[in-house]
Amino acid sequence: MLWRKKDIAKGVYGVNIGAATHAGLIREKNEDAYYAMPPLLAVADGMGGHAAGEIASQLAVNTLAAWSSWDDPEQDLWLCIQQANTTIYQYAYSKQAYEGMGTTLTAVHLSQETLHWAHVGDSRLYVMRDGALMLQTQDHSVVAELQRKGNLTENQARLHPHRNVLTRALGINETVDVDQGSLQLRQGDRLLICTDGLHGCVSDEHIANILTETVQPQAAVTNLIHQANQRGGPDNITAIVADITGGDLR
Repeated sequence: MLWRKKDIAKGVYGVNIGAATHAGLIREKNEDAYYAMPPLLAVADGMGGHAAGEIASQLAVNTLAAWSSWDDPEQDLWLCIQQANTTIYQYAYSKQAYEGMGTTLTAVHLSQETLHWAHVGDSRLYVMRDGALMLQTQDHSVVAELQRKGNLTENQARLHPHRNVLTRALGINETVDVDQGSLQLRQGDRLLICTDGLHGCVSDEHIANILTETVQPQAAVTNLIHQANQRGGPDNITAIVADITGGDLR
């Protein structure tokens, strides 16, 4: 099931969630998609001409939502993303208008006290713990590669003409490399999953301040999106904030 509502706030299975997506102030369409129904949380940022980006991101999150078995979250996330990649790849060759379509995907599965994540592209997963904002994922983009080599600062990266060029995305090749990881959750952890429409405009420091100062997850999402739009809103913006409240996360 694809959630495109303006907001969603749930308190179930030991996690309180806020989520929203916004087209931003420049783009005519919103090609982002998200899914926020525990135990799964995911954001996807589509790319491609016409409606191709929107379709690609929808296909990605819909594949996750339809996956029936999560007995092995790490393996199932990988298999699910490979299936999504194949679906998008085949769709791209079904019509000329969809050639080159693709999407990022950052997905989380909450299993008891463990967070399993899988990631392709330049959307991000952060964990806020004890006041510190920790980035869990690594951007797959040309600019990120230059930053890791020490050739660009964070401020230079935000203004770089190739800042939106990805080095890895779903739907581009027949198979896709997937970054994965896991984290033992603690009560009080706050998760943020977002597309680059947020982190490309709002610094990690400012994101951390908002997450620290805003108690309710939905209000935090609203504030984050507002700040991205205050900085010009050049891209679609999607964010999920999830508070780990303890209890059973199964």
